[in-house]
Formats: sequence, structure tokens, C-alpha cells
Amino acid sequence: MARKRSGNATAGKQDDNQALLIKTSTIVDGMNTRLFGANGDGGAIHFILEQHRELAGKLEENKHELLTKIETAKNDLSQKLETRSTEVESKVEDLRKDHTDLDKKVTGWSYVGTALQFLIMAALAAVGLKYKASH
Repeated sequence: MARKRSGNATAGKQDDNQALLIKTSTIVDGMNTRLFGANGDGGAIHFILEQHRELAGKLEENKHELLTKIETAKNDLSQKLETRSTEVESKVEDLRKDHTDLDKKVTGWSYVGTALQFLIMAALAAVGLKYKASH
């Protein structure tokens, strides 16, 4: 009888192994179906690849949009800088002209002042000489 039990135990173990193998196979088949798809369904891998393509497209679109915005901003800034530079150069030129005009005026008044000093000194000298001559 011990032998029969041993034979039944081996047969039972084989049945258990076969049931476990079928269960494992069913689980693996389900995982494969979810990953790779079946019956017209794309599966998770197909979905992930499709999302990757969509995101890569959006990324390229956003990159192009940002580069366009950067280029536009750069051009706007360049134009504003050019305009501002022209305005500053014009103001500097006006200041140079004003400075030259003022310098001419100061120099002219300086000559007038020097001439007046000379005349005053000459007049004082003449008065002094007359005063000295009269005494």
C-alpha cells in the first residue's frame, strides 16, 4: 500500500504541476495580451509608443514656437536698440553743438571782459596820470 500511495502522490503532484503550469500560462498570456495587444487592441506597448510619438511631435512644435518667439524678441530688441542708439546719438550731437555754441559765447564774453578790463585800466591810468600831473 505504501507503493500505491507513492504512485498516487506522484500522479497528484503531476496534476498539481500541470494545473500550476496552465495557471501560469494563462497569467503570462494575459500579460502578453495587455503588453502587446490582441484581437485588434494595440496593447500597452503600442499605446506607450504612440504617446511617445505624440509627445515628440508636441515637443518639436513647442521648440519651433519658442525659437520663433526668441527670434522675434531678438529682432524687436535689435530694432529698439537701433532706434534708441540713433536717438542718443542725435542728443549727443545736439549737446556737442550746444557746448560749442556755449564755448564760443564764453570765449566771446571773455574777450569782451578782457577788453573792458583793459579800457578800465587805461581809464584809471589816465585818471591817475591827470591826478598826478595836477599835484
